[in-house]
Amino acid sequence: MALADDLKVIADEVQVLKERDNALTIVNTLRLEAKTAARRGEHSLRIAIASRAWNSIDVQKAAEELRQENFTVLIDSEITAWYSNTDYDTESFIKVSWQ
Repeated sequence: MALADDLKVIADEVQVLKERDNALTIVNTLRLEAKTAARRGEHSLRIAIASRAWNSIDVQKAAEELRQENFTVLIDSEITAWYSNTDYDTESFIKVSWQ
């Protein structure tokens, strides 16, 4: 039983590290995109989350990290196609801005 418990602890620690690495990868990607946008004279960027295959939990963690660096971060959804009152498609976006 002790070995099984040790293995579970190791697996849980690896999962936590993977989640942290995923969030840091998103943060680094958004920093790079922000630098590129700033070089073009822009003050914000907007990226469709699905276009990058990011999951919402990692995006939330990345947003918190960027907020600590004084970025303004908004995660929002908008209707992209409307079929009826109850049938529509939405897409989530992350918007990062700076002053």
